[in-house]
Amino acid sequence: MWLFTNRGFYSVVADSTTPDTLLVRARLRGDLERLGTLLPEKPVVTESRDRDYRWRMKVPFALWPAVMGQLATEITYPNFKNEVKKRQGRGRADLYGAVWAEMFTAQENEAATEYEAALAARKLRAQRDMEDA
Repeated sequence: MWLFTNRGFYSVVADSTTPDTLLVRARLRGDLERLGTLLPEKPVVTESRDRDYRWRMKVPFALWPAVMGQLATEITYPNFKNEVKKRQGRGRADLYGAVWAEMFTAQENEAATEYEAALAARKLRAQRDMEDA
């Protein structure tokens, strides 16, 4: 699971080495440190220079729903990108904005494909109606 929050960006997966534990990964150490404040005990943040996500921390699966709940209660802002800019700066907001733009492009491509499919179906129906007449 990828999470883009006003605290940071995370990749959350099952820890393949420890049962009932999640591995929360981040590109930036500070992201994990900010998220770690939501846990009852300060988590250990480790560095893995040879992995695609350099920073990692293990979180017991049983604690994760409370973390997600706390993140949800922090949604008090009307615009996510503006809140990210306020809390993490323009650079991070611009990064998140680039992801937003890519997903907007996917949305527009999907809409265009749906439109083209609907148009083709309409043309086919019209052609069949002419043949039946």
